Amino acid sequence: DVRTATSQVSSSWLTPLNFLAAQRNAIEFTADIDQAMEKCFAGEKIKGTTILAIDVSGSMGQITSSQSKFSRMDLAFAMAAAGSYIFEDLILVFTAGDDYQRMGKHMIWSNGKGLGLFNHYQSINAEVGHGGIFTYQLCEWLKEKGYAKDADRLVVISDSQDIDAHYGSDKKPDTSPYKTSYIIDISTHTHGIKTGNWTAEINGWSDKVFHYIKALES
Repeated sequence: DVRTATSQVSSSWLTPLNFLAAQRNAIEFTADIDQAMEKCFAGEKIKGTTILAIDVSGSMGQITSSQSKFSRMDLAFAMAAAGSYIFEDLILVFTAGDDYQRMGKHMIWSNGKGLGLFNHYQSINAEVGHGGIFTYQLCEWLKEKGYAKDADRLVVISDSQDIDAHYGSDKKPDTSPYKTSYIIDISTHTHGIKTGNWTAEINGWSDKVFHYIKALES
């Protein structure tokens, strides 16, 4: 049955998006699918405190390709769901803002993990707005609120539409408080993230991105 099948899955051949696809096709088995997701990814724990910032700007709502049913937002939330099991101590942040006023807005999320994050997309989006991502302002906010001083690493998942770096004040994010910092571009664009302020600037959207981070820090 479905519960037996989900108990036998392996992360070696599944990505976070596979779990999301399964959940959307069998919503009544969400808890079982989420449990399988945790089982798959919890074995790859990344130690220390990680700030994982998810871009929920308007452009993230675009479909990834003409052959796909999933949006960039789906990819990012699926990555966040996996990250909630992979990172040992996680500070989850959602970020967007107001393009017209060139103001970023950010929120800490502590209301659930895993696939349950998808249940809160609308309320998260309503809270932080639909504008682009503002990485400079995000990093300043993390310092001001005291989160940066307690974190070992910063990981940002975005689609490279960085307003601060290329469309606004031309300010680059301050990643100096962290031992390591990464920006993951899930759209394969190149114009928004290449600021040189990160330990690594990565294109991709599978859990193997997190494995790469773990290997890089080993």
